[in-house]
Amino acid sequence: MDNEEYTGCPFPVPHPEVVESCIDYWFDDEEALLTTQDNPVIPSGYKVIARDPGDDLILVSENDAIYYCRHETGDLIKLAENIESFIKTIEMD
Repeated sequence: MDNEEYTGCPFPVPHPEVVESCIDYWFDDEEALLTTQDNPVIPSGYKVIARDPGDDLILVSENDAIYYCRHETGDLIKLAENIESFIKTIEMD
């Protein structure tokens, strides 16, 4: 799956202060590992896969669920059960 085609396309975030976001960068495997390691807002069992323009992170959990992580607070907001379900929420032009 080529996730780059979804860059910049909005997706809903079920949180009253966020509401919607988009991905401006997808991490490759090496960047994901480096960004995830020792990052205080990423809990154990999660890995970063992307970020939005405000530097909030998109994470995948050990059970494949996708989460939005607010970088200011570390709040995790579940977006989808897996990457395929998450991609379906992204609004393509």
